[in-house]
Amino acid sequence: MEHQGLDQLIKDRTGVTHRGSKAALALPPDLLEQAVGRLTIVIGLFALLMTGSIVFNTLLYYTVESVPLPPLSLALRGAGLVASLAMLGLLRSGRLSDQRKCDIGLVFEVFGAGAIVGFELSMLPALDMPIGHLSYAALWILLFRLIVPTPPLKALVAALTSASAVPVVVWIIGRAAIGPPVPPVSNVLYVTTFSAALVAVVVSVHIYRLSTAVTEARRLGSYHLEELLGAGGMGEVWRGSHARLKRPAAIKLIKPEQLGAVDEQARATALQRFEREAQATAELGSAHTVTVYDFGRTGDGTFYLVMELLDGFDLETLVEEHGALPPERAAFLLKQVCHSLMDAHARGLVHRDVKPANIFACQVGQDVDYVKVLDFGLVKHIKTEESDDQRLTGDNVVTGTPAFMPPEVALGSAPTGEKSDIYSLGCVAYWLLTGTLFFEGANVVAVISNHIHATPEPLSKRAPGAVPEALETLVMDCLEKDPADRPASVAALWERFDSLGLDAAWTHDRALAWWDEHHRSG
Repeated sequence: MEHQGLDQLIKDRTGVTHRGSKAALALPPDLLEQAVGRLTIVIGLFALLMTGSIVFNTLLYYTVESVPLPPLSLALRGAGLVASLAMLGLLRSGRLSDQRKCDIGLVFEVFGAGAIVGFELSMLPALDMPIGHLSYAALWILLFRLIVPTPPLKALVAALTSASAVPVVVWIIGRAAIGPPVPPVSNVLYVTTFSAALVAVVVSVHIYRLSTAVTEARRLGSYHLEELLGAGGMGEVWRGSHARLKRPAAIKLIKPEQLGAVDEQARATALQRFEREAQATAELGSAHTVTVYDFGRTGDGTFYLVMELLDGFDLETLVEEHGALPPERAAFLLKQVCHSLMDAHARGLVHRDVKPANIFACQVGQDVDYVKVLDFGLVKHIKTEESDDQRLTGDNVVTGTPAFMPPEVALGSAPTGEKSDIYSLGCVAYWLLTGTLFFEGANVVAVISNHIHATPEPLSKRAPGAVPEALETLVMDCLEKDPADRPASVAALWERFDSLGLDAAWTHDRALAWWDEHHRSG
């Protein structure tokens, strides 16, 4: 599969190539969110300026008798303060979309341009001076074109309406409020203001084209890349959505060099292996395995995976933020992990990187604490035709994460198999129940050495609360150094978890109460 949208993203992450033949695209959520943030800052500064000017003029009135306080000037500043505070309230509202907030910001642009001219004009009698050739309203119009990406037609209407506010306000305040003789206003003021508005439109068109080019570049077939969620050694993960179905998705991008491909042959081999393994992952049928919607590679070899977007916590974050779990909850989650691994093992696949960061406790519909196992990026066929046991990130590299690495994998003494996943799952269980790693060390070598040689500390000595003896025995059996001493299979492990009877205590109501307090999306 090849998609030009992703090719464009890889070639130019700034999206400077604009496809003018296509209709204008909606801006991605992250760009709109940034625009709302900038708009909030500008309007916040406007509110501070109004507050400061009111205080300054009031003090000036009481300290310098020769400078009277124009009531109109004070009224305009008060109106500007009230309007800016109201606008800030709208920008903080969760009921309005970011696009709608930007549109309302354009209305405030018109108000602000008129208010600025009104401030300047209302002070003329007190200062006994004409208004200059350039109003601050022109700078205001330019500023808005820079901070809020706006479609060309909308930008033109907003800029010209804001510029038109200048002569309108001059006429209203000059004739109705100040009265004849009207302070002299140079026609150059109008020329400079409308010129600034036209320049602002040109700038706005360029900025908007850059923004929409980013949107176009983020197209991935039927999916749009919307927000970068994270990046690491194995690539980037983006939040995305299907163009027609509006289905949210997590999209992982992996470049060839991130697979350890240093030449064309290595690149082709790595991508072939990754594609084979992605196909195998997509075939997994457990409801507790993350769903793969699509996968492919672009013309330059960049690989992508489109997966379901998860709402919840990975188990690493869950324990780090909330501490060790009650035994019944840990068992409830671990049984679901077993379900995912049982399906993989039945299809001849081992995960090879079972760890808390690759296991999510999610909210799925009205179900909570629903486990999804992800990142089968190191998945391997138990019976493979390959003569070596390579990791996708390169040749002759030990597979997995040191803190959860089985001794036989570290030693290379036995091929990776079901028993390896069982050991790693035992390390996960130890983490959930104690909040600490099974083995720690000053460095990676020390951690791996401990897995191979060190005698583990009983789980019950580290757990913050009581752990049922049967559960502790089960976890420690998974952590036996000799694979032959571990449970015979994940299916057998699941049966032992099920026979404990602990998960019955972790009821749906208890789970809902926890999620309502800590993370409930509704």
